[in-house]
Amino acid sequence: MTTKDRLTVVATGIAKGPIAQAIQKAGGGRVDVQTMSDIQGAQAVKQGKADYYIGSCSTGQGGALSMAVAVLGSGQCAMLTDRGKMLPAAEIRQRATGDYRAFGIAADHTAQAIPALIDALLEKHNLK
Repeated sequence: MTTKDRLTVVATGIAKGPIAQAIQKAGGGRVDVQTMSDIQGAQAVKQGKADYYIGSCSTGQGGALSMAVAVLGSGQCAMLTDRGKMLPAAEIRQRATGDYRAFGIAADHTAQAIPALIDALLEKHNLK
């Protein structure tokens, strides 16, 4: 849950460890990150125990967000990978500043997608 000076983000999926590290690096002391299973992460966001869910799979298409879609609904979920290609940083920023609470990426896009996403989320919450 968002506090005045921090975001809570859960990392799930096959690259949850590297994603958690990338989140911590990009967000520094302004982000708390936890690794969880897909269902635990989606439930944490739904219950208000976490602000955002970042899921990963091999392609970034279905598996990264399947549980988040089931728990949170498709309207709160956004893919940051399209047909194996990462969206441009401007599109990641646009999705991050919207109403989405769950984001999916291909595992091999972690190093590029996470800094852009976390930067936009911090800006959205005036934590930059």
